[in-house]
Amino acid sequence: MSRITDRVRVAIVVATALLLGASTYAGASGLDWPGVDLIVSGLAVLGVFLVYRWWALLAAVAPALVVTYLYAFTDYSSPEREDLAGALFAEDPFVFLLLMAFGLFMQVVFLAVGLLLRWLWERVRERRHRGALPGVA
Repeated sequence: MSRITDRVRVAIVVATALLLGASTYAGASGLDWPGVDLIVSGLAVLGVFLVYRWWALLAAVAPALVVTYLYAFTDYSSPEREDLAGALFAEDPFVFLLLMAFGLFMQVVFLAVGLLLRWLWERVRERRHRGALPGVA
């Protein structure tokens, strides 16, 4: 894989964050198309795989920011009318923030799969190239 610049890496992380945030906003608006969440998740992991830096995991903040924005700064109400998060935000913001922190942690763990896959990819590539050089065991 060719070397990419830090500008391109930043662009990939920003695009990944925008994709995750837009997907979260669409889901909150009731736009649920079959398979889109799986595609978005796969593209997010691919973005982290391509960037291969710890700061690529910062894209995981986008869904939490979107949900917090919806409940804190708008008069959002869930299309399903069963708005547990909204009631929780109104009654006990501390518990809401704890749940948001847990969700953020889980999103970071999920995106870290991209880092793990890239690490494995690099190890396999290194072994293959090391064995191809003459005189190197």
